[in-house]
Amino acid sequence: HTHTHTHTHTQVPLAPMSTYTVRDVLRYSGPSKSLRLLYVCGRSSGAPAQTKVDALCLLRESLVNDTLNVHMYKATFARGKEIEDDVVDAADQRCPVDEDWVRETTEKASTQLRLLESNLQHSKTTLQKSHILSTYRSLAAHHLSAGSTVDALKCYLRSRDFVGGVSEMGTMCLDVVTTSVHLRNYQHVAGYCTKFERTGDMKDVVVEAKIKCCKGLALMSEGKYREAGSCFAYLPPATVLGDHFSSVLLADDVALYGSLLCLATMPRSTLSSLTSSPSFKSYLSLLPHASDALTSFCKCKYGPCLASISAMRDRMLYDAHLGPHAAKLIGMVREKCVVSYFGPYSDCRLSSIAETVGITVDEAEEVCARLARSGDLRARLDLRAGVLREVGGGSKPGRKARDLAEDFLVQSEATMMRMSLLKAGFL
Repeated sequence: HTHTHTHTHTQVPLAPMSTYTVRDVLRYSGPSKSLRLLYVCGRSSGAPAQTKVDALCLLRESLVNDTLNVHMYKATFARGKEIEDDVVDAADQRCPVDEDWVRETTEKASTQLRLLESNLQHSKTTLQKSHILSTYRSLAAHHLSAGSTVDALKCYLRSRDFVGGVSEMGTMCLDVVTTSVHLRNYQHVAGYCTKFERTGDMKDVVVEAKIKCCKGLALMSEGKYREAGSCFAYLPPATVLGDHFSSVLLADDVALYGSLLCLATMPRSTLSSLTSSPSFKSYLSLLPHASDALTSFCKCKYGPCLASISAMRDRMLYDAHLGPHAAKLIGMVREKCVVSYFGPYSDCRLSSIAETVGITVDEAEEVCARLARSGDLRARLDLRAGVLREVGGGSKPGRKARDLAEDFLVQSEATMMRMSLLKAGFL
C-alpha cells in the first residue's frame, strides 16, 4: 500500500557540507528513513543549521512521495517542538506546506483503512488462518505508512494466534522486533529476540541476522556496549544481510556500530581476530575508515586509529541509534588508546602521549587525570614536569617486561656458570 503522490516537490539543493550525511540517510526505507531524517534535523543531533534545513526538506519530500504519514508531515511545520523555529522557517521558504496532499492523503488513508478492516472481518468469518495472518500484515503495513506505529505493532501481536510453523513464527517475531525498534521499545525487542531464539526458524540465516541486529540496537540503547558489539561483530557475511534490512539499518552500519563498540570494550586479541574474520571483514570492506581504525589499534598506531574514527564522527553523531552514545564511545576509545600506549612505560611525557594518540597536550592531561582518578591508570601526573609516572609497581605490561628481563639474567648467569664448570672439569 505504497502511496505515490503527483504533487512532487522539486529536488532539494543540498549544502556541500551536508551532502554525504543526507545522501546516506536517503538509502534507508520506511519509517527508518523518516525517523533518521527527523533525528538529523532535531535539536539533539548537533548538526549545523544548514544540514538541519536540508534534512527537514528531504523529510517533507520523503513523507509526501513515499508515505501516508500526514501526522508527521504536519509536525514538521510546528513551532516550539522538536525542531528549532529558525530551521522550520528556513525550510518553509524552500518547501512550503502542500495542503492538497494533506487533504487527499487523509481521505485516501481513511478509505484504505476501512477497506482493510472490512477484509479482516471477512477473513475471520472464513476461519482461514493464512488469510487472517496476511490481512493483519497488510493492515500493519498500512498503519506503518500512515505513521500509526503503535497500531501496526498491535496488528503484528494479534497475528500471533494465526501463525503456523516455525518459518511464520520467525517472520512474526521479526515484524514485532522491527516495529518495536521504530518505537524505541527495546524491552519488547529483547523479549521477542529471545522468543525467536526459542521458537523461530534458526535455519533462516537472513531472519536470524536481522533479529541479531535489532538485539544489538537494544543492548546499545541500554549501555551494554560489549554485548551489543558482539551482536554486530558475529553476524553472517554482508552478502547475507545486504541492504535488505534498510527499514532498520544497512550493512555498512554493521561495520560502523560493530567497530566502534568493539574498539571501546574488547581487548586487542579479540580485535585482531575480528580483523581477520572473513565474515566481519565483509562488512568492514564497506566502510574503510572503520577497518582502518581497527587495524591501526591492533598495530598500536593510536593516532591513525583515532583519526579514522574522527573521519566518521559526523555520521556517528547524526545516526539516530548511535548518536546518543557516540561521544561516550569515542571517549572510551581515546582513553583505551592512552592506557595502551602508557602500558610498557614507567613514566612518559604528556607531549609524547598527545603526539602519539593525536590529541592536544591539554586533552592528554585531562584524559590521564581522569584515568588516574578512576584507577584505570596506575599512575600520577607531574604537571610541573609534564610527565605521567607509574605508581604501585607500574602497569601490568611494565611488570611483565621487568620480570622477563630478570628471568633472562638469572638463566644467562646459570648457563655461563655451567659452561665454566664444564670447562674446568668439575662436571
